[in-house]
Amino acid sequence: MGYTFKVYAESFKFDPNSTVNEGRYRVRNPIEFQKDRIWSEDDWKGIKADGVRYIVGLLKDGGKALQAVRFKKDKWTEQRAGDWIKNQDIKRISVGTFR
Repeated sequence: MGYTFKVYAESFKFDPNSTVNEGRYRVRNPIEFQKDRIWSEDDWKGIKADGVRYIVGLLKDGGKALQAVRFKKDKWTEQRAGDWIKNQDIKRISVGTFR
């Protein structure tokens, strides 16, 4: 099911479905999660940063997983978010298509 690859800051872009206020970085395709079992948290596995929140949920095949990272645009530029992602070694898994 999908593959894993490391994203480097020079190729980092906020997802096309980002909003005016929030830059989005999709880690896993939302279809992998149980319906209505996705929520946000301020901390993911001990990683916490001002203006960052994590979208997490329960996978259809079990377990809790990171679905996306969201950055407040008034605190994070796309370049800074890419550098931060690289330093956290957060990897994308089976991203899917954006709508």
